[in-house]
Amino acid sequence: MNRCISWVALGLTLGCSSTGPTVDPATLNGTYRATTFTVDIQGSSRKDVLAAGGSVTLTINPGQVTEGRLLIPASAGVVLNDLDEQLVGRYTILGNTLIRFESEPTGGYLDGFVFTVDPPELRAYLSIAGAQQGLLSLVLRKQ
Repeated sequence: MNRCISWVALGLTLGCSSTGPTVDPATLNGTYRATTFTVDIQGSSRKDVLAAGGSVTLTINPGQVTEGRLLIPASAGVVLNDLDEQLVGRYTILGNTLIRFESEPTGGYLDGFVFTVDPPELRAYLSIAGAQQGLLSLVLRKQ
């Protein structure tokens, strides 16, 4: 991904209160696949990454460790060159409904993405800021 675009999570402060139960890491374990992956750039058409041949598979393992694969073809109109990235990393729990993915090494496409936990789904809706503005939607469903 062109790193000139900065990503800001929408609703980062939502669900971060200390009231209510926190996310149980054991219930998150499993494999998730993208069911929605779209990018809406202001003044442009919607880019459907999955329809263009892209995919996201993320496995959450015990110990808050992740693995998986992210594929985004350049033909999707979201990246300049084909992107094929391993999703090796960790996640941290933020309050009672959010988790943040942290790739290892840092700097991956999903690095810093904040997902709302809504079993059996993980959802990220991110505002795109910078030269281009818009919205990215990524929904991962547990298999």
